[in-house]
Amino acid sequence: MVRYQRSARAKYGKFPEAVQLSKAMTEYINTKCSPLSLQAYATVFGDVGTLYWYVDLKDFASYESLQRQVRSDQGYWAILNKGAELFIEGSYHDTLMSSVP
Repeated sequence: MVRYQRSARAKYGKFPEAVQLSKAMTEYINTKCSPLSLQAYATVFGDVGTLYWYVDLKDFASYESLQRQVRSDQGYWAILNKGAELFIEGSYHDTLMSSVP
């Protein structure tokens, strides 16, 4: 199993709007890419104002397939582009992890 994680930090004063965008992105991906279960989280302690998105996938091929699908989806890009005004530039971090056997 592999887990994909993206994190981004909201601009000062933009956290409520960033949460709403996070919800919209999660719902959109889960509808478009069913049966995925993308989940969104917000930091409570530590880097407050940081949002995280997680999705567990069967294998690396499944991750690559998801990437191909969203890269060509105009709805995905429309939602993602709204994030430019809500998140700190350069704060996006993507991580792909493999389960430990």
